[in-house]
Amino acid sequence: MVREWYARIRAFSPQMLDTFYINLLMLLDYVRRAGLTPLRIPRMFVLNTLTDTERQRLQDCFGAEIFNRYSPHEGEGVAVACSHHVGMHVAADSYYVEIVAADLDPLPVGETGRVVLTDLENYTMPLIRYDIGDMSRLLEGDCPCGRSLPRMSDLEGRVVDTLCNASGDVVTSWQVERLFQGISELSCFQVVRHGSSITLSVVPAAGSSDRRAAAELYNRRIQEVLGARVSVQVEWKESLPLEPNGKYRFVKNGSYPDLASLSG
Repeated sequence: MVREWYARIRAFSPQMLDTFYINLLMLLDYVRRAGLTPLRIPRMFVLNTLTDTERQRLQDCFGAEIFNRYSPHEGEGVAVACSHHVGMHVAADSYYVEIVAADLDPLPVGETGRVVLTDLENYTMPLIRYDIGDMSRLLEGDCPCGRSLPRMSDLEGRVVDTLCNASGDVVTSWQVERLFQGISELSCFQVVRHGSSITLSVVPAAGSSDRRAAAELYNRRIQEVLGARVSVQVEWKESLPLEPNGKYRFVKNGSYPDLASLSG
């Protein structure tokens, strides 16, 4: 499958590509393992939050400027980042975005909560204060680019994938995912919580060898966020499955909606 992606993209030479982050990781791994010429795509939109380090790593590989875009199936083109990558500009003429608590009360600017959308253009099936299941926060102040559109942060993850640390504080999936973005020894990963334990599944990148040292590093990173008492089991895999809907979850809460403390 990935070989066909590479061949078709290289033959077509697109000027723009809109894709999932997991797809870029698969292409990156395929290029490195096969010793192929990296693809060159001038502009790319990725439906995932990226650290600056990971964005730069992907840009170096694909020769592209990479932008984050928020475009769920229920509301295409809600928000997109500009070249400053300080959150995303909301398409305010098409969507009204609110960040709310679990009871749907609006949260102050800067506080992370649930994303609620009102589609201002959908007259066939109106979506009014639609709780889409994502987490983000509104940003205050003006963007350095000068645009006056309201801004929201990059996504903090899905509500169903929210975890808790040893003190019972909420930990978003993005707080966990960012721990592993940009690690060159990793091809892909998935963190799954089951009660008070964590399973970290890892697909090693080509050429990585010291699994013991890597496992110790990954364990420490998880415990820094979730607490020293959490038990982490690292499993090495050849591949990791997609969800039934074709998407991929880097962090999964197997205990949702039970958000009890990891302290046990």
